[in-house]
Amino acid sequence: MPYIDPKRRSMEVILEQLVLDSIECSGDLNFAIAVLLGVYVEKTGLRYQNIHDAADTAINCAIQFKDRIEVPYEVIARTKNGDVNSWDRLDRLVQQKLSELK
Repeated sequence: MPYIDPKRRSMEVILEQLVLDSIECSGDLNFAIAVLLGVYVEKTGLRYQNIHDAADTAINCAIQFKDRIEVPYEVIARTKNGDVNSWDRLDRLVQQKLSELK
């Protein structure tokens, strides 16, 4: 989780400014994340555990971003624009199968 001691959060301002000044597309974002992961491994040492920690952190961050930002936004868009008809039918089919298990 990205919840760190408030005393250590000064890096957020630096990172936000870097993003505002440098990142213009998803490729730039991918590059910046790759650099951060690489710097972390260089700083902590080229060991399996550190490489694993960096990779897991990137994965966990992506999952948290999806859960906190993307999924709720998709609910807004689906509510505003309507669901994909075939998915709506599949949702009902899944719910029917689940109710049969009870």
